[in-house]
Amino acid sequence: MHLDSPAVVLDVRDPDASRDFLIKHLGFTVATAGEAAGRGFTALAHPDHALRIIVRQLAAGATPPDFESLQIGFLVTGVDEHWARLKDTMDIVEPIHTLALDIAEPSQAVAYERAFRIADPNGIGYRLIEFVA
Repeated sequence: MHLDSPAVVLDVRDPDASRDFLIKHLGFTVATAGEAAGRGFTALAHPDHALRIIVRQLAAGATPPDFESLQIGFLVTGVDEHWARLKDTMDIVEPIHTLALDIAEPSQAVAYERAFRIADPNGIGYRLIEFVA
């Protein structure tokens, strides 16, 4: 099976809020926008990777999803600079921290993950991660 570029589809109460969050804070741009089956959608792209995030209006009468445990992770460089830029501008789900990782490869017995998690106005979590020595 051939899989083309990945996409995450998020049905939310306020798609404009999620769209604006991704554009303002994480550098996404609008790739396309429109309407399908009577619901508006926006497909967002990022210049650094192929992932598309599609935000759609929650269908009428649908139960809103619980995004509390959902998080979309991005590997970044300079996580501390991203933390300094974002920490006072939004809800922080998980403050920046360093976590030791046990790596099975003998050449690198211990590595560290430095990360934090933020949430958009619809409760979708975004985790920014940097692996450090």
